[in-house]
Amino acid sequence: MKKQVFLFMTFLLGLFLLASPKIAKAQEEKQETFFKMRNNDFTKLIGGIQEGARLNYNSEKTNLEGSGGKEIKKAHIFLQGVGSIGTTTNLSALFNQKVLPTFSGNLTAHFLIPQWSKWFYDGSFSRNYNQLQNAAVDAESISTKIDPADANENTVFEYKDNLKEKIANGSIKSTDRLYTFKRFFWASLTTKYDNSKFSFYDASRTFSNQLYEPIYNSWTGKVNFNGYVFWNKNDVKWKRGISWRPNFIYFTISAQYGLGNNVQQLKKTTVNDISSTTVNGANTRQIVKSQSAYNGVFKEFKTFTPSFDFIFSPIKSFAINAFGDYNFINGGDKTKNNIDNFGSIATGIYFYGDGNSSKINIGAFYKWTKDNSTNSWTEQVGLRTSIPITPLN
Repeated sequence: MKKQVFLFMTFLLGLFLLASPKIAKAQEEKQETFFKMRNNDFTKLIGGIQEGARLNYNSEKTNLEGSGGKEIKKAHIFLQGVGSIGTTTNLSALFNQKVLPTFSGNLTAHFLIPQWSKWFYDGSFSRNYNQLQNAAVDAESISTKIDPADANENTVFEYKDNLKEKIANGSIKSTDRLYTFKRFFWASLTTKYDNSKFSFYDASRTFSNQLYEPIYNSWTGKVNFNGYVFWNKNDVKWKRGISWRPNFIYFTISAQYGLGNNVQQLKKTTVNDISSTTVNGANTRQIVKSQSAYNGVFKEFKTFTPSFDFIFSPIKSFAINAFGDYNFINGGDKTKNNIDNFGSIATGIYFYGDGNSSKINIGAFYKWTKDNSTNSWTEQVGLRTSIPITPLN
């Protein structure tokens, strides 16, 4: 199964690298327009500025998160900061004053690569604008050929009625660009601090210490190379070559160095503590307290971790996702903790919100993680509540 996932990911990556706009009168943006497009599109894509705060919840972690960003135009840099406070136990623990909250903060610098990042538009749009205003004219009948005088030239794309509606309500003007294809490449540098608390169960320890909750503090540094391509399928229907186009393709390749742990190798178990109370000297009442905890020994070590994340959206609001990593553990820590290098790979589906009014973002994935204790792959089903980008509309 893992082999098929790798092959599928390789195929989609090849599709990404070979993607070519091939649009009517394709033109690259001038420098001043490039800055404007970066504000409108790149900022949204990386989620650089988010208004207010948001609550994230899953079975492993609950946190309140806020972020902000600052653009440095001339340097093609976007600075992004994210901070959060919460708990790595469960939602109810947020209201338990005895539970130490967790803190997390990171600062990222995104470097857009202008030589590779291009926005393309339909050069004949202004010429066809008056026809698109005519309600009696079929949008698909309007010529969008590279050379309208050439009878042998194939149509690159056809306009859609959705575009005519935007023109009719004034959301698109004759002086606007009709962008049909956008391509982004950027690099990112991140420094991150994490303060987390996990519950563990170790049957080999003394009874009173079998359940324990270490506090996990770490600093990590990470570098990413990212790519994103987007086809406008709302306003145009692609015709040239293969008429079908995906909604978008995204990939990131990263390398991280810092303090890691073996939590992802461990399985969760439910521990029941039973206490008995005698009432009126005769009746006995039993109270059962259940607690979810990782089963095994918690280990920390310095690690170099390459990873990838690949997202392929065949249609709007739906994507196929594959991601994974591999931990190369520091030699001294490997000997000290009696642990080997390990990694994981996962594949799944993801549903993302379409437009400003819809914020539903959730996915399901199936994950394989190398288990060093058994020298086998441990399988896991999980939920993913966010992806590294905000897809463009």
